[in-house]
This record gives sequence, C-alpha cells and structure tokens, in this order.
Amino acid sequence: MKSTDDDAIRSNLANHLKNFVMLTPLEVLEKSIRSCDISENVARDLFGTYGEFLTILGDEKTRQDLTELRAKDSRTDATFKQVREISETFEKALDAMFFENPILAPLARKYGVF
Repeated sequence: MKSTDDDAIRSNLANHLKNFVMLTPLEVLEKSIRSCDISENVARDLFGTYGEFLTILGDEKTRQDLTELRAKDSRTDATFKQVREISETFEKALDAMFFENPILAPLARKYGVF
C-alpha cells in the first residue's frame, strides 16, 4: 500500500529523482526501453548504431579524415556516407521510440515537441 502522506510522497519522489539522475544517458535509455516495452528491433538499432558511430570516432585516422572533409566532397566520401546511414537508422529508431510507442508517443507530442 502506497502512502498518501505528502511528506512520504515528496520523499519517494526525491529518492526516485536522485536515483534517476545518477544513471548514465545509456542507462536511462536502456531503462526506458525496458519500462516502455520498446521493440527489440528499435533497441538494437539504437544501441547498434551508437556503437558503430563510436567505433568510427574511435579510429584516429577516420576522425581526422572527417575533420578535414570538405562539404563538396561529402557526397562521394565513403566514410561520410557510412556515418550518414548510421545517423538515418538512429533517427528512425528514435522516431519509432518516441512517436510510435503507445506509452511515449502521447508524452512526446505533449511535452517534447514545440
């Protein structure tokens, strides 16, 4: 039985928020995926593309090549194309999570879109 006492409610909320803000962004995402019944495919796309992106950025030569890449060459650059594809997959997964999920979609529409 949950308390309806205002002090208990405030205390529970404070504890919940304290525990939540101690999580890393990836832990928050993982917890949200579990609690909001996000599909396995969406979760795989979110974490998979994030890992792919970190792998690309983790390679010093690739990172330097991207830093020096001129806009006019971006359409033909293989690495830039790969990063763009990763970005598109990540974006679609975020769209599915926030705009197609029956739990998160109403909240995203009300509080997240301006």
